[in-house]
Amino acid sequence: MKYIIFLIIAILTLTACSLDDVATPDPELQLVLIANYSLDLTEPSDLSYDPVSNTLWTVSDTNNKVYNIDLEGNIIQELPFIGSALEGIAHSFIDNSLWLAEEEDCQIVNINQQGEELARYQIPLETGTNSGLEGICLLPDSTIALVKEKDPGKFLKLNPLYEVEQELTIDFAEDFSAISYNTEENFYWIVSDQNEALFAWTPEAGVIAEYTLPFDKPEGVCYVPDRQSFFFVSDSQNALYEMKLQ
Repeated sequence: MKYIIFLIIAILTLTACSLDDVATPDPELQLVLIANYSLDLTEPSDLSYDPVSNTLWTVSDTNNKVYNIDLEGNIIQELPFIGSALEGIAHSFIDNSLWLAEEEDCQIVNINQQGEELARYQIPLETGTNSGLEGICLLPDSTIALVKEKDPGKFLKLNPLYEVEQELTIDFAEDFSAISYNTEENFYWIVSDQNEALFAWTPEAGVIAEYTLPFDKPEGVCYVPDRQSFFFVSDSQNALYEMKLQ
């Protein structure tokens, strides 16, 4: 039985590590809107795909709560956890937990899917009003990458002890509202809500592709491989969007 459980976890981990494998950043392609869905929550911020349940996770920066939604935006679960200025969320393919980014306090918080807090870490980062941590994602080695919104924009990579291993100032957009990772080709997807755009970016090469988004205030992005689709949430529209590179 223990072997079977280990095998299942290993398969899920490998699947989750390849979430963005099909999403190749070709600058000649365009993001095309496939569908949009209304959300019964206000000011959704960030988005993360959960391959175990084939659902999405998001947070509301109105009530600082965490929501599990299906691929059409219907609320499945509202967790009892209440954060502080929640802006980012990432599903962990290691233990099926969730990582949250709290903007003003510059803290990352690990909770389980019942909403119980497991750990909390302070990120040593100076922030102004409404310009702190905005996006969070997990890397294949279970370490974490973060983006700071603006004044200035920053990319941070943490080591396994949740200490800042790499810190870069980024200025290719007016602000930065979300980050996701493509494992197969080793680059990041970064969203700017002021530029209304999705960028493919690496610390070494910079921006390798840019795609315009046809809606206001994009605040989160994730890729769902079975549908070969990107999903976005809009803070101002309270909506979920499905798009494809074509």
